[in-house]
Amino acid sequence: MTGKCMGALAALVLLIAPWVWAASSEDVANLIQSMPLSASAKATVNAGFLRGIADGRLTADQALAFLQRIATSGASIEDRQTVLVSIGQTLLEDIPVEMLINKVDEGLARGLPMDVIAAEVVERRQTLVEVKALLNLTGIQIQQQTNEPGFPRSAVDAAVTDIATVLENHVRSGKQANDGTLLDTALATLDRDGRVAQQLFEALAAALTEADLTAIAGNIASRL
Repeated sequence: MTGKCMGALAALVLLIAPWVWAASSEDVANLIQSMPLSASAKATVNAGFLRGIADGRLTADQALAFLQRIATSGASIEDRQTVLVSIGQTLLEDIPVEMLINKVDEGLARGLPMDVIAAEVVERRQTLVEVKALLNLTGIQIQQQTNEPGFPRSAVDAAVTDIATVLENHVRSGKQANDGTLLDTALATLDRDGRVAQQLFEALAAALTEADLTAIAGNIASRL
């Protein structure tokens, strides 16, 4: 490409770039208000997604696109409301929703009924709650302010997501909750993922026990 063509292309990009549309928190809130949810559900979903955006767990674009996928799914409003409220509640509890959103998208892509997707979201949400509570109990928490104890939100979120995914996959594959492999598998997954810094990985390795993970896996088995 000649220098003249390159210059023309650069000028075109500069001309177009200011007009590229990006979603805002207000767009997300407006879409939620337009959905046929109950008043209490709208309040939970709106507060949850706006907090998720503020916390950096979702961008406004990601939130809007996900909500649009749910809004246009054609499923019953009851099932869509169950999914959205579960995710909204999770965000309000300062817990990551990556696994939940991925499972919704996987279910939609596979053409699964929304009631099946909703049931899985509700069950997996409880696993995330239990894993986050376990980390809190062992002193592994999100750093709320600079220079305060804790670890970056993104790293703790990755740890919660990875551990919950390991436990869910273990139980859903038909393995026994008490087969003694959960801790090794969880640590190997955390190490392989690469989203957890060494300091947090070492803290997790020192704090987690096979018994702790077995207890949560047993709870998963009782819900399925």
